[in-house]
Amino acid sequence: MKAIIYRDGNIVEVSVPGSNYTVPYTVNDDGNVAGTSETGLFIWRGSSGIEDMGSFGGVAAFPVDMNNHGDVLVNVLYREPYLEYRQYAYGGTETLVYRDGEELWLPRTQYGIASGAAINDAGSVAGLFGVIPAHEEHAFVWDAKNGLRDLGIAGESSAAADINDHGVVVGKFGPNYEDPSSRVGEAND
Repeated sequence: MKAIIYRDGNIVEVSVPGSNYTVPYTVNDDGNVAGTSETGLFIWRGSSGIEDMGSFGGVAAFPVDMNNHGDVLVNVLYREPYLEYRQYAYGGTETLVYRDGEELWLPRTQYGIASGAAINDAGSVAGLFGVIPAHEEHAFVWDAKNGLRDLGIAGESSAAADINDHGVVVGKFGPNYEDPSSRVGEAND
């Protein structure tokens, strides 16, 4: 399978040398594409071709979003050993911004779960992080100046889905997940 770009009635194939497949994940206003291939993550720029981003040391990594400056938001799965919480094992999702060949990792949270959802042109990131694994997650916004800020409400789960260039975050919130191990003495009669 090959990634394609459809623009102005033309189809352009995105090929990564040494790879039989390419999967596009995001495109910015300039038509630059970030995706995955057999050889790792890539950025395709029509004017300069393919840039290999690598794999970032996890079991898997996925480009989630790309702003108009070419900064790519990447989620990396299980880069660190698992952390145990009750019966759940978390290696977590970590998030980074890939900018001009540099990796800017967002701060690691207590349970190693931070999942970016969107990046705006100012480089601000919105997403979610684990507060209590398998029970409560909170939306966050992060930028290099102010760090990670919790947008959640204690006792509720939330997740940010997008952030625009004015810093407005959109997302969802609601009751926490129910932990099946917290049920005591229920009978199914």
